Order: sequence, then structure tokens, then C-alpha cells
Amino acid sequence: MKKISLLIILLPMSCLFCVPPENHPQWYEGFYFPRFPATDSLFVIPVETDLNKQELTWVGEFRITDSYSTMMALTLVGMQGIINRTQPRVYFDYTDESHAWISRLAKHVELTILNLDPLSAVNFLLQRYGGYFKGAVVYDPQVPETINLATMIAGLEDRIILAPQQLLFIDLPPSSTVKDLRTLVQQQNWGATEESKLGVYEWVYQNLWQNLEHRIIGIISPGPPTSQQFLPDRFYPLGLAQRDYYVALRLSALWLDPRK
Repeated sequence: MKKISLLIILLPMSCLFCVPPENHPQWYEGFYFPRFPATDSLFVIPVETDLNKQELTWVGEFRITDSYSTMMALTLVGMQGIINRTQPRVYFDYTDESHAWISRLAKHVELTILNLDPLSAVNFLLQRYGGYFKGAVVYDPQVPETINLATMIAGLEDRIILAPQQLLFIDLPPSSTVKDLRTLVQQQNWGATEESKLGVYEWVYQNLWQNLEHRIIGIISPGPPTSQQFLPDRFYPLGLAQRDYYVALRLSALWLDPRK
């Protein structure tokens, strides 16, 4: 078994302006999913969220900015998709279930464990892989569907997914541009309603669909209240699992009832 090392100080940031390699996930005939390029090392970063707290994140009033940890986790998972697209480099340790994989991964790759708080983790990835990102896309916390919209734009344009509040304390790489979806929300008069949800995805179909990956249709919850109520005052929570995969493969990120 390869040694699992504990990083006490941050590594040199020589890759701040590095350009990502050209290798990308490869699709093979007869397989449903692509194969990502191989790696021999991974950074392991702990990530916490409040998504298991049903009384907080599953209720109709919840917005992602009500939970700092979840807001930061969404940013990190989007960054992970862009960084890992050309080669897996980052592994997020979310839960006891994901932690169990660490010992298995250590049999095949060298792991460097970074005990970082969320902001330090974002800064570490920005400093090390800053050249991978073209800028940021800012969603509107009051219109949850824009989280899915931001996910698709992040994949297509290599952008970091941010809430408006995060612009105040996250230092983006030089020459970054910011695409603020709150302007689009105002132009389209979108809100946290079923009608607006359909409007968001109609906009996606007209403006993004032609550039998205068509071999997989991505379905993922943007969180309450447009994520569908399944119990009294209980809605499907924000989906984080596999959202990095959506970004990496430039998939659609939809939440629509196929019956409609």
C-alpha cells in the first residue's frame, strides 16, 4: 500500500498560471460512460455540507446561502469538475461512505491529505490550478434553478460557480470575467416558481443545448422549492453528488418532470 501523507504546509503554487493539458475523457463504442485519463496522485480534501439536515435544507424556505458549508461545497464540486476533466487530481471526502474509499485509493495512487477549511480549500485550488478557470458564474440564490444553469455554464466556459456573497471574499485569478445570472433573472422575470423553472430550461434549450454533451442527459435537483415536494414541507435537497461529473463532461443539468 502506498503511503498516505499528511500535508502540514501548503505546497508551492507553481501552477498558478498553468494551462490544462489537452487530454480529455474518452468515449468508447459499447460503453455508456467515458473513461477519464489515468492518474498516479490525488489531493484529498474534507468537505462538509448541511444536506443531511432535513429540517434545514429540505424545507421550502431553504436557499443555499442559508448554509455556508453547502454554498462552499457547491463551489468546490464545480471546481473539481474542471480540474479533474483532463486528469483526476482532487478527491473530496464528504461522508463516512466516501472516507471508506481512501484506503482503497491508496493502493493505487499516492494520496496527499489536505486538512483545509472550505475557504482555504477554494484558495488552494485557485492558487494551484488558477489557469484552468476563465472566470466565475454567479447564480441567483433566490431562483434555485439558476444553480443548474450556472453548472452548465461552468462546464461550457470553465467558470467557478459562486453565490453573490462569495464575490466578497474569494479572490479570482487575474483577468477573470464574471457572468452574473442575476441580470438574466431580471431580464427574464424569473422567480422560484414552476413557470419560471420551465422558462429557465427553455432558455437553456435555446442558448446552451447545442453546445452541451448529448450522449448523457443530466438530471439533478437545484433544491427547494422547485425541486418537487414529496412529503409535507419536504422537498428534494440540492444535488451535489456527481455535479462535478456534469461540469467535467459539459452535461445538461435539468430538473424536469418527464410526464410534463
